Amino acid sequence: MPDIKLRNHIPLSAPATREPCTGDEPFLRVSLGFVPRWFSRRLGIDFSERWHTDPVYRYKTLLAMKTLLHEAFPTVPYFKPVMNEKGVEPSCATVSGVHGIRLIPMVYGMGTRYFADGWPDAASKAPLTKEHLARLEPLDVMQAIRMLIRQVNEGRAEVENEFSRAVDRDGNLKAQQLVAEVFELRKQFEWRGLNVLPYSALRIRSQFAEFDAEQRFSLAYTPVPDHKACDCGAILRGIRRPQDCKLFGTVCTPENPIGSCIRYPR
Repeated sequence: MPDIKLRNHIPLSAPATREPCTGDEPFLRVSLGFVPRWFSRRLGIDFSERWHTDPVYRYKTLLAMKTLLHEAFPTVPYFKPVMNEKGVEPSCATVSGVHGIRLIPMVYGMGTRYFADGWPDAASKAPLTKEHLARLEPLDVMQAIRMLIRQVNEGRAEVENEFSRAVDRDGNLKAQQLVAEVFELRKQFEWRGLNVLPYSALRIRSQFAEFDAEQRFSLAYTPVPDHKACDCGAILRGIRRPQDCKLFGTVCTPENPIGSCIRYPR
């Protein structure tokens, strides 16, 4: 039986998953994806039950999502809508949303919660007390190992929440509330090797300006380009390998870094 290698894949209409490799993957492959909340805020899409059960509604929203991504990231081929001879975008014509991942829990009597700006999840059970939590560590470690072994045996590679009795998909809502209260999204931000990406970084809100170093010290952003002979941008995007850079391992070393790829001895 031939070895099957999997690569990370973030579908337009589902959480991150894995798919078979094609053999032409770059040494470093970048995956780009967005959570439903990102689309919901910009397009007003409702990801509740209808989105997972109505294929016509879902197709219209997926087409709008892909169009928006193509406008924001025109250089990413995967985000470009391509119509067939019937005027249909095949990648947006999905049989189901992510409703299928809830099938087995539903068979076992676990309800499903839908979210207007998120993926569905199992209905929460009663949270455990602190006394119960204090006694769960060894069993949870064993259960986590069991779940990992099961994934390996079944050829799966997924993110699973073993501690669902105490932690659900929403995470720490209090912490999220505090972050949202103090920070807001920047309209754009320049990332090394990735250029300028819209709404991809945070900044301190104006009401907390006294704690903002940018405001207090009148700091202006100054882009610092890499060395002209440095290939760090292409390496970070997975287009080239470190060995393809003429400076790598010669004049560019951990002790004498030339570009942004190498910064520390590790």
